[in-house]
Amino acid sequence: MRRFGPTNARFDPHGDPLHDQDRAVLYTAGSLATALAEAFSATRVIERSRDDPWLASFALAEPIRLLDLAGDWPTRAGASQAISSGRKDIARLWAQAVYEEYDVDGILYPSSISGRRRRRNDPPMHGLAFALFDGATPALPAHPLMHLPLSHPGLDAALGEVAERYGYGLVS
Repeated sequence: MRRFGPTNARFDPHGDPLHDQDRAVLYTAGSLATALAEAFSATRVIERSRDDPWLASFALAEPIRLLDLAGDWPTRAGASQAISSGRKDIARLWAQAVYEEYDVDGILYPSSISGRRRRRNDPPMHGLAFALFDGATPALPAHPLMHLPLSHPGLDAALGEVAERYGYGLVS
């Protein structure tokens, strides 16, 4: 969980100014393809070694409550589906209000990068992203199911497939 913020991330619940805060957020994704598409969207190049990126997979230890922005809630609340793809500064204001006013552990939202179209081998949660707030901390496991550097040779094929899928470059 990251307590420093707000950054330029879409659903940071942190208020200005930029500093360490009591609030925390952890961004996750429902598939490897979505995670990589989101993480490397700025450069459109999956860099396996620069800044030593790692891939982690985990299963929650207990259920959590998420506000579903993929449904009709944004419209009912006075926003629209653009909350997941429009101006990030506006989305951060919504995230702050959700954090303060709703009894939820985070936000589920459609990725504005990967799209929701599933391919035959995609997991059911492909195309979904999650901003987990500090209320989700008790549900996080002590150890991940997998924790590998992107430079690990066992990830060669999977990273190559994602790069090809989105037209991203792939650099060792």
